[in-house]
Amino acid sequence: MTEEMTMTVGAVPIVPDGTYPATLIGLEDFEAPDFNNPEDNKTLRRWTFGLDGELDADGNPAEIDGVSSTALGPRSKAYAWIEALLGRKLEKGESIARSQLLNKGCLVEVKQNEAGYSKINAVLPAPRRKGPDSGPLFPDSPPRRPVADDGLPA
Repeated sequence: MTEEMTMTVGAVPIVPDGTYPATLIGLEDFEAPDFNNPEDNKTLRRWTFGLDGELDADGNPAEIDGVSSTALGPRSKAYAWIEALLGRKLEKGESIARSQLLNKGCLVEVKQNEAGYSKINAVLPAPRRKGPDSGPLFPDSPPRRPVADDGLPA
């Protein structure tokens, strides 16, 4: 006997173009087909940002994913995103732990791609305060959903 399955189709997760305060709430590696060599896979990195105070079309806290390679050269997307999250330049040979990035605040610039889906165009450092306490406005802002170091909601 076959059980009936019911599925509900949600709205396409579109975030209007703009720059949003955000928090990195997920960071994981995954395998994807290598389009240059269809017989192989390559490892990519998925970055999930919660858009602080924003709701998606279904009324849920808005999240947006970005994908980068695992390369960490000075011209790579991941390198720029890590610098933005840490709010400083990286040192040659420096090792960065995932736990140093999770729950960090930043700004995320979102633009719709040609297919009409929201895409991360840039990750920028969190704004800095002016005056004696010149640190970021939300360097370790509590995320809407705390994330443990293993990437699962706490």
